[in-house]
Amino acid sequence: MTRMPATGRAPRSRHPSSARSSPASGATATAIGCATPDGATASWSARSSPAATRRSPSPSVTRRSGARRCSRRWPDWSSPADPRPLVGSPAMTDLLPEVDLAAVVNLADFEPLARERMLGPAYDYVAGGAWDEITLRESVEAWQRYRFVPRVLRDVRSIDPSGSFLGRRFPLPIAIAPMAAQAMAHPRAEAEMLAAAAARNIPFCLSTSCSMTIEDVAAAAPDAERWFQLYVVGGMAYSRELVERAEAASFRALVLTVDLPVLGRRERDQRSGFTVPAMPLIDGAGDERMRRYGGLEDQRSQGLTWETLAEVRSWSSLPLVVKGILSPADAELAAQAGVTGLVVSTHGGRQLDRAISSADALAGVAEAVDGRCEVWVDGGIRRGLDVLTALALG
Repeated sequence: MTRMPATGRAPRSRHPSSARSSPASGATATAIGCATPDGATASWSARSSPAATRRSPSPSVTRRSGARRCSRRWPDWSSPADPRPLVGSPAMTDLLPEVDLAAVVNLADFEPLARERMLGPAYDYVAGGAWDEITLRESVEAWQRYRFVPRVLRDVRSIDPSGSFLGRRFPLPIAIAPMAAQAMAHPRAEAEMLAAAAARNIPFCLSTSCSMTIEDVAAAAPDAERWFQLYVVGGMAYSRELVERAEAASFRALVLTVDLPVLGRRERDQRSGFTVPAMPLIDGAGDERMRRYGGLEDQRSQGLTWETLAEVRSWSSLPLVVKGILSPADAELAAQAGVTGLVVSTHGGRQLDRAISSADALAGVAEAVDGRCEVWVDGGIRRGLDVLTALALG
């Protein structure tokens, strides 16, 4: 679990009941890589945990970016008549104008860059949430309402910002959260993300909805700390095959998403007609009934229960983390079930709108768990102060 440096305690965080949220600032997606509701350059943080942003950035067609012309030959995903290319096909590899990364100082800075470079329907898929997008906005604004009570005259010449996940120590208490169909941003996005994470010794979590095979991603950085996020799609037998493949490819943990029995109502996508390209790991993704979200509307995931969790645990010796916990009562059940960790998550505000934000749920969940398993958090984290807030909350 992520712990504060041995040289000092975490600043206490106070949440004033009178705090008011600021006006909505629009979409909260960052600009590189994701697709599952958590996305673009996502990270996880907290007790030992995750923080995330939003889904995968995608295509853009002939548009202006300053004086430079930006042209990409992306398929028209908004037309159901067009056949869907497998994500990462050659039609999706044209270069975009260069981005000056020196000008990107926090994750939110990626958002306008993504907006410039993406097709409207694809950007809305990445940046959008469910229903009125209240939880989507709250996922960012909730972190900003907390206030620190700093202490002074402490020796801070030697500070250790490291954190731990699953018993391993890392330079920072963050990891890259799972994001689907990242090839909408780059044909080898997952592999490149893993390699970049490995270069900085940051854990990386691969989504079931990935655009490359498990084995190809693992080959990009054989020694990297990597975890596999599981959606139960295609039935239990097929899902078990995915877990076994991940373990054989030296993935070191299983992150089971439990907050997607049915997809949230994502009205931006309904208006645009956007559909996710087929993804290689999802059985049945080519079925017309499951076309829009690449197979994630599989009704076989609706039967998951706490009793089912025991079966999933039996598939592998990997540590099991459940992702999508907001209720302290569910956190108690997860701890009783013997999971290694849990992720406080709203699925990026893309499932149940008006659900409590991850930031506001975190302290109650951590208190319910009381150290029996690791507590991670994702959703709305854009800068280091958000990570620090998560650590202070539990």
